[in-house]
Amino acid sequence: LRSDSYNALSAALEKGATHLGGLDPHIIDKDSKTSLKKTFELAEKYNVDIDYHLHEGHEIGLESFNEIVKCIKNYKWQNRFAISHAMFLSHLDEKGKEQAAYTMAENGISLISQIPINGDCPDFPYCDKDGVKTALGVDCINDSWWPYGDGSVLEKLTVMGRLFGIRKEKELADSLKYITGYKTPLDQNGEMTWPKTGDRANMLLCDASCSAEVVG
Repeated sequence: LRSDSYNALSAALEKGATHLGGLDPHIIDKDSKTSLKKTFELAEKYNVDIDYHLHEGHEIGLESFNEIVKCIKNYKWQNRFAISHAMFLSHLDEKGKEQAAYTMAENGISLISQIPINGDCPDFPYCDKDGVKTALGVDCINDSWWPYGDGSVLEKLTVMGRLFGIRKEKELADSLKYITGYKTPLDQNGEMTWPKTGDRANMLLCDASCSAEVVG
């Protein structure tokens, strides 16, 4: 709404764009209901998934989240919506965090974060444990709009481990799933699951003796 970009987004989707983005419906567009309605209308028209960047915190962020959930149910967009950042999650009490995680898992809402270290980072292990599909990423090649970092998701994973006290060998190895689309070399029983003959060879080689050493 603020940038009057509806037609530009529609043109991009018409030409083959595969995903639709969105940004802070309260703070940026000043009208969360209309902003989200137009976003979902475009997604439905062109049959694309949505990656919504929600930086809004506290009550405003929670209100936007609740509006998003309503739209997902109305448009039947379950398992086709990701929230990037979701800083409001870090401002909820334990009961609120539990309810939000349950709602996200129930509606197939994914969580993506660039792991801010200023106290606004959503509790990744908690959400993952409650069934929310989670992933790490970077906001831009300059690493989240500031001069530090090199855009490495592996670096992000290491920072996340420090923030949430991931220190045991198995926990470190399991945390690789946050940057690999939930692929890890071993399953929960210690059986090898990746790589296997026939798998795509899109891998990153690291100088380490095991998966845990890569992270830690």
